[in-house]
Amino acid sequence: MRMTLDKKSQNNYTKCKRTWFSHKGNKYYMRSSWEIRYAALLSFYEQQKIIKNWEYEPDTFWFDGIKRGVRSYKPDFKIFKNDGTIEYHEVKGRMDAKSRTKLNRMRIYHPEIEVVLIDAGYFKLNKNLIPSYKYALETFCIIQEDL
Repeated sequence: MRMTLDKKSQNNYTKCKRTWFSHKGNKYYMRSSWEIRYAALLSFYEQQKIIKNWEYEPDTFWFDGIKRGVRSYKPDFKIFKNDGTIEYHEVKGRMDAKSRTKLNRMRIYHPEIEVVLIDAGYFKLNKNLIPSYKYALETFCIIQEDL
Protein backbone atom coordinates (compact mmCIF):
# COMPACT_ATOMS: atom_id res chain seq x y z
CA MET A 1 0.00 0.00 0.00
CA ARG A 2 1.14 3.51 -0.69
CA MET A 3 1.15 6.22 1.90
CA THR A 4 1.80 9.92 1.91
CA LEU A 5 2.81 11.51 5.17
CA ASP A 6 1.38 14.86 6.14
CA LYS A 7 2.72 17.39 8.64
CA LYS A 8 0.85 15.65 11.50
CA SER A 9 2.88 12.49 10.87
CA GLN A 10 6.14 14.26 11.64
CA ASN A 11 7.83 13.99 15.02
CA ASN A 12 8.44 17.64 15.92
CA TYR A 13 11.36 16.81 18.23
CA THR A 14 13.44 14.78 15.82
CA LYS A 15 11.84 15.75 12.50
CA CYS A 16 11.54 12.03 11.76
CA LYS A 17 8.59 10.57 9.96
CA ARG A 18 6.08 8.46 11.89
CA THR A 19 3.64 5.94 10.48
CA TRP A 20 1.85 2.64 11.02
CA PHE A 21 3.69 -0.54 10.01
CA SER A 22 1.81 -3.77 9.31
CA HIS A 23 3.37 -7.15 10.13
CA LYS A 24 1.48 -10.46 10.24
CA GLY A 25 -1.82 -8.78 11.05
CA ASN A 26 -0.32 -6.56 13.77
CA LYS A 27 -0.15 -2.78 13.44
CA TYR A 28 2.80 -0.98 15.01
CA TYR A 29 3.13 2.80 15.27
CA MET A 30 6.76 3.54 14.44
CA ARG A 31 8.36 6.86 15.23
CA SER A 32 11.30 7.01 12.84
CA SER A 33 12.17 6.24 9.24
CA TRP A 34 15.08 4.10 10.48
CA GLU A 35 12.73 1.95 12.58
CA ILE A 36 10.48 1.51 9.55
CA ARG A 37 13.40 0.50 7.33
CA TYR A 38 14.78 -1.87 9.98
CA ALA A 39 11.34 -3.48 10.44
CA ALA A 40 11.23 -4.10 6.69
CA LEU A 41 14.65 -5.78 6.93
CA LEU A 42 13.48 -7.95 9.85
CA SER A 43 10.39 -8.94 7.84
CA PHE A 44 12.68 -10.02 5.00
CA TYR A 45 14.86 -11.99 7.49
CA GLU A 46 11.74 -13.71 8.76
CA GLN A 47 10.60 -14.62 5.23
CA GLN A 48 14.06 -16.04 4.51
CA LYS A 49 14.00 -17.98 7.82
CA ILE A 50 17.07 -16.11 9.12
CA ILE A 51 15.06 -15.29 12.24
CA LYS A 52 11.91 -16.93 13.61
CA ASN A 53 9.91 -13.78 14.37
CA TRP A 54 10.09 -10.19 15.64
CA GLU A 55 7.87 -7.84 17.62
CA TYR A 56 7.91 -4.07 18.06
CA GLU A 57 8.22 -2.65 21.59
CA PRO A 58 6.48 -5.54 23.40
CA ASP A 59 8.41 -5.38 26.70
CA THR A 60 9.29 -2.76 29.29
CA PHE A 61 12.19 -3.24 31.68
CA TRP A 62 12.08 -1.44 35.02
CA PHE A 63 15.07 -0.21 37.01
CA ASP A 64 14.04 -0.92 40.60
CA GLY A 65 15.23 1.57 43.18
CA ILE A 66 15.70 4.46 40.78
CA LYS A 67 13.85 7.49 42.17
CA ARG A 68 14.71 10.14 39.56
CA GLY A 69 15.59 10.16 35.90
CA VAL A 70 15.28 7.14 33.65
CA ARG A 71 13.33 4.44 35.51
CA SER A 72 12.40 2.13 32.64
CA TYR A 73 13.39 1.11 29.14
CA LYS A 74 11.37 -0.24 26.20
CA PRO A 75 13.65 -1.64 23.45
CA ASP A 76 12.48 -1.11 19.86
CA PHE A 77 12.51 -4.70 18.62
CA LYS A 78 12.31 -8.14 20.22
CA ILE A 79 13.96 -10.73 17.99
CA PHE A 80 13.13 -14.42 18.29
CA LYS A 81 16.08 -16.30 16.85
CA ASN A 82 15.85 -19.74 15.25
CA ASP A 83 17.84 -21.35 18.08
CA GLY A 84 15.17 -20.27 20.59
CA THR A 85 17.13 -17.35 22.06
CA ILE A 86 15.79 -13.82 22.27
CA GLU A 87 17.61 -10.54 21.83
CA TYR A 88 16.47 -6.94 21.70
CA HIS A 89 17.48 -4.40 19.06
CA GLU A 90 17.53 -0.66 19.67
CA VAL A 91 17.55 1.58 16.58
CA LYS A 92 19.30 4.89 17.29
CA GLY A 93 20.11 7.57 14.78
CA ARG A 94 21.49 9.81 17.51
CA MET A 95 22.70 8.79 20.96
CA ASP A 96 21.63 11.40 23.49
CA ALA A 97 22.29 11.33 27.24
CA LYS A 98 18.90 9.81 28.11
CA SER A 99 19.36 6.97 25.60
CA ARG A 100 22.87 6.31 26.89
CA THR A 101 21.54 6.17 30.46
CA LYS A 102 18.83 3.66 29.46
CA LEU A 103 21.35 1.34 27.81
CA ASN A 104 23.78 1.63 30.73
CA ARG A 105 21.05 0.87 33.25
CA MET A 106 19.94 -2.13 31.19
CA ARG A 107 23.47 -3.54 31.49
CA ILE A 108 23.40 -3.03 35.28
CA TYR A 109 19.81 -4.02 36.16
CA HIS A 110 19.19 -6.68 33.48
CA PRO A 111 22.61 -8.14 32.53
CA GLU A 112 20.98 -11.35 31.26
CA ILE A 113 19.18 -9.43 28.47
CA GLU A 114 21.10 -8.96 25.22
CA VAL A 115 20.55 -5.56 23.61
CA VAL A 116 22.04 -4.90 20.17
CA LEU A 117 22.48 -1.28 19.09
CA ILE A 118 21.48 -0.57 15.48
CA ASP A 119 23.06 2.80 14.76
CA ALA A 120 24.36 4.90 11.87
CA GLY A 121 27.40 2.64 11.60
CA TYR A 122 25.17 -0.42 11.18
CA PHE A 123 23.10 1.34 8.51
CA LYS A 124 26.27 2.41 6.69
CA LEU A 125 27.81 -1.08 6.78
CA ASN A 126 24.57 -2.68 5.61
CA LYS A 127 23.36 -0.04 3.16
CA ASN A 128 22.99 -2.59 0.35
CA LEU A 129 20.88 -4.86 2.55
CA ILE A 130 18.54 -2.43 4.32
CA PRO A 131 15.50 -1.46 2.21
CA SER A 132 14.97 2.15 1.23
CA TYR A 133 12.45 4.20 3.16
CA LYS A 134 10.28 4.50 0.05
CA TYR A 135 10.22 0.71 -0.45
CA ALA A 136 9.39 0.10 3.23
CA LEU A 137 6.51 2.61 3.08
CA GLU A 138 5.06 1.18 -0.12
CA THR A 139 5.39 -2.44 1.01
CA PHE A 140 4.54 -2.44 4.71
CA CYS A 141 2.94 0.83 5.79
CA ILE A 142 -0.77 1.40 6.18
CA ILE A 143 -2.68 4.28 4.69
CA GLN A 144 -3.94 6.37 7.59
CA GLU A 145 -7.55 6.30 6.40
CA ASP A 146 -7.51 2.48 6.74
CA LEU A 147 -7.10 2.69 10.51
